[in-house]
Amino acid sequence: MIKSIKNTGEKLPIALFISGSMTARNRIYSLDDFNSLKGLEKKKFSVYDDHEEAESKDIEEGCGLPLARLLNEAGVENPEEIMVRSVDGFEAVIPELGSKRYYFPKLKENSEEGKELREAWISFYKNGKQVKFYPHPTIMFGQQGLNEQNKDYFAKGICSLTAGAKDRAFRVRGSALDCNRYFSLDQLFGLAGDGNYEADLLEITEEDGRTRRVPGIKCPDSFWTQELKITDPDAKIQMRAEEGLMPVDTENLYFFLRDPALKQTGAWDGRHIWEKIDGLLVGQEVPYKKDDAVRLPDTSMEDSDFYLRILGPEGQERKYYYSLPELTDKFQDIQREEVFEYYNHNMDKGRGGIRRVTGHGFLLADLLRCLPEITGLEMIEDGSISCRICTKDTYKQRLAFEGNELTAFSYLLTFEQDQRTRTGLERGDTSTWEDEDLHFEKIEGQTPYRIYCKKTSANPAVYKNAWGLEVEIR
Repeated sequence: MIKSIKNTGEKLPIALFISGSMTARNRIYSLDDFNSLKGLEKKKFSVYDDHEEAESKDIEEGCGLPLARLLNEAGVENPEEIMVRSVDGFEAVIPELGSKRYYFPKLKENSEEGKELREAWISFYKNGKQVKFYPHPTIMFGQQGLNEQNKDYFAKGICSLTAGAKDRAFRVRGSALDCNRYFSLDQLFGLAGDGNYEADLLEITEEDGRTRRVPGIKCPDSFWTQELKITDPDAKIQMRAEEGLMPVDTENLYFFLRDPALKQTGAWDGRHIWEKIDGLLVGQEVPYKKDDAVRLPDTSMEDSDFYLRILGPEGQERKYYYSLPELTDKFQDIQREEVFEYYNHNMDKGRGGIRRVTGHGFLLADLLRCLPEITGLEMIEDGSISCRICTKDTYKQRLAFEGNELTAFSYLLTFEQDQRTRTGLERGDTSTWEDEDLHFEKIEGQTPYRIYCKKTSANPAVYKNAWGLEVEIR
């Protein structure tokens, strides 16, 4: 057992955190770890993209080491796919890791001549220069074929990598929350939300007198005021752990990884030590209600323009098909209006700007709760499901996220919108920033939908040409 904890005052800058159910032990690679690497190799990659009729073919040179080397050090064997999270908020799933991928030196000539096998690469330099978010590396992949688009595999500034299912850190529930939250280990060291992916080094003293250092993170003010949507600022906040419920000093609360494998989350607030936690209770206990009403769509696959695909834990599968006319008729009572505001680096001639969208549509969580496989809100919010949005043009469809984000960030299947940009009119805007009235227009694209969510940058905030949601039940 742990006798005492103290903060050493030292920080551990984390370049990459590898976790997940497939790891024998989670691994933290610090800035010093990566700076001391020897024997980095240069590898060239052919890069093809054809998004929204903007085709590009290029050759890029990475300098680093094989991804397999880092996975082996974490005890990961033969993963089919991995999830990565970048410091700018980008999240992606990279599938088919076991497939053969190639470098095509004559990609621009549309020729396979001279092709070379190419394994996934962790790069610290690209084209002779440090990668954009160094020491957070860029991950680079070859092409499965000459015409495969692989540009959106190239995740920049990855700070965490998950192999298998995400390791649970803690959850937050209670009557004083707008919605319950679930946090996984890959989110832990980014809780500060300031782009500094780092840990506090805490010194643990065991009952037998032995001491060791463990990585931890102090909960910042923004965790309570922004990350959690607390509706009652005077609500009691308690820790739920093996000892039962106990009050928490929120101004001094640390979460830490207590075991050598870096898989078990503990907590410490300067007075109490919790070696194994479930999470936080904000306000009173609120029992979940089971959703009894099942409402299934009647649209055939041929007439549909959106689907929900449910994958069960034993491999069973069920697919439900929807059309816009049916949604606006049969499901009209759950139609919503939501406002989304996010930063887009393409605005204002590349200088970046804020875009605001007011959308009419249907919360994905509400549509899921109409299905027999989803028993209620608890199943969405307690870590039982993960989600993946599918797009007609396949762009961004490798982004995966925990089910609780559906309610935390209000994922809306949007069919009409008012769009405006703070820095001036941009393509697709329906109103100026100063307009008092809203001017809604139907979504146009390869599908009649976009999915918006309340995240802060364009990469995770909007999915154009949305046509499906895949839900995996664990």
